[in-house]
Amino acid sequence: MPKTSIVTQFLATTKRGADGTYTKNGTYICLDSEQCNQQIQAKEGLEHFLEIIKEK
Repeated sequence: MPKTSIVTQFLATTKRGADGTYTKNGTYICLDSEQCNQQIQAKEGLEHFLEIIKEK
């Protein structure tokens, strides 16, 4: 059965180029990382998430 935890959203705005365009990237962060880590049911989802982050 899936479990839930308290999370917050982190949003970063960065300037991309000289033309004044900005990019916003957001992700959810667990307030209690130990509890969240214990609730991981399959490491494949975590590995996929980490690969996406490495590409950015």
